[in-house]
Amino acid sequence: MFTYIVIQTGPCMHLTVIGINHSTANIEVREKLAISWEMLPDALTSFRFHLPNIEEYVIISTCNRTEIYFHSLEHSTNNVIAWFAQYAGIKPDGFRNSLYIYHGRRTVRHLFAVISGLDSMIIGETQIAGQVKRAFQAAQDLNTSGRVLNRLFEHGFSASKAVRTRTGIGQHQISIASAAVTLARRVFSDFPNHTVLMIGAGELIALATQHMVSSGIGHLIIANRTLERAHRLASRHSGFAITLDEIATHLADADIIIASTGHPKYLLHFNEFQQALLKRRHKPMLVFDLAVPRNIDPTIAQLSDIFLYTTDDLRQVIDRNQQLRHQESTVAATIISEQVEFFWGWIQAQESIEIVRQLHHRASCHQQASLARARQLIARGRDPEQVMNYLAHHLTKRLLHEPSARLRQAGTSGDSKILEAARTLFNLPDNLEPDLEETQESLADEHLPRYKTK
Repeated sequence: MFTYIVIQTGPCMHLTVIGINHSTANIEVREKLAISWEMLPDALTSFRFHLPNIEEYVIISTCNRTEIYFHSLEHSTNNVIAWFAQYAGIKPDGFRNSLYIYHGRRTVRHLFAVISGLDSMIIGETQIAGQVKRAFQAAQDLNTSGRVLNRLFEHGFSASKAVRTRTGIGQHQISIASAAVTLARRVFSDFPNHTVLMIGAGELIALATQHMVSSGIGHLIIANRTLERAHRLASRHSGFAITLDEIATHLADADIIIASTGHPKYLLHFNEFQQALLKRRHKPMLVFDLAVPRNIDPTIAQLSDIFLYTTDDLRQVIDRNQQLRHQESTVAATIISEQVEFFWGWIQAQESIEIVRQLHHRASCHQQASLARARQLIARGRDPEQVMNYLAHHLTKRLLHEPSARLRQAGTSGDSKILEAARTLFNLPDNLEPDLEETQESLADEHLPRYKTK
């Protein structure tokens, strides 16, 4: 799934996240919007082609969310939704009601919560941080993430580390993979006498395999599109590797099946399970389809000896673990709030940095102009003492002329806020001393000193 975020860095900059997740959309909607890891570079390229006005963007893909993070000079929410629909090949009305759209600080807070596992189906799960890093790296590889988003995501990873370090939210670790294994152990108490078929070789399958082996599963089969990758995972756990094309041949051997690949279509269908059950003499099969889009035809649930679970179904299994982590999530939320304000301070500072840069640039222009005039006077034989006085007077006058004019205008219109801001900005005392008043009067004189040429 994917997330798009826009970061607001001032009155003309916008930071926004548009997305769906397990809380706002069911699996049927989520799988329509899913983009596989293999298609992620194409999606990033397509986004750039259709929305060139958006300077920075990152797409995050997980089985439980689709979000887009982007940084833009203008409000682009409707354009992003339109692109999303066009790329997925569905109408916006098919998912618009499931979208959440956050701006500014709320965008930052959402991302930090996502990376820290506070917005996951399983609170505190650690897989999401790795998935976000992978998506962020893909954006960096294609130069779709720039200065602002780079800073945002890097700060998000630091916030996640702070949550892990300062809370116990990562204790009693659970995940979708471990929840599946927990349920499997409840169904098959004699694990050493059963066989599990893992379809895929990604992070989730690797984690589920580790849990299965640790729980004492008897036999392990790893199926993957690339046999070499399947063999690498299988060899670490004394398992057997096959290709996806060989699954049907070994399906009847499997008591437990866990599938999680990026394949866009069903890998296993109703008829294949029907035939496998005949070979098994209708011994039950426990099937976990943890992929989005789904890898297994959901109609197999109609078969009396098939017990099918998706990621949504596992909610009930993990509820107890969620409750154990809710207490720590309150502390984690406080840490997230601290980190959000810290990052937002950096965002707001970018505007002041730009103003300071412009101020220095203007002062430098005045300086160069005054120096050029002073050099001309010296070249014409003017007294250096007079030229130095002229330079000091002229440069001071040029630097203070426009602010002085604005302050006089504010005084005339009764704009006390500008006057107080100026007093704070220039660190002025409440009452001017006589010599400063005389200086103010001299600065009000619009005539520059005149020098006669020889």
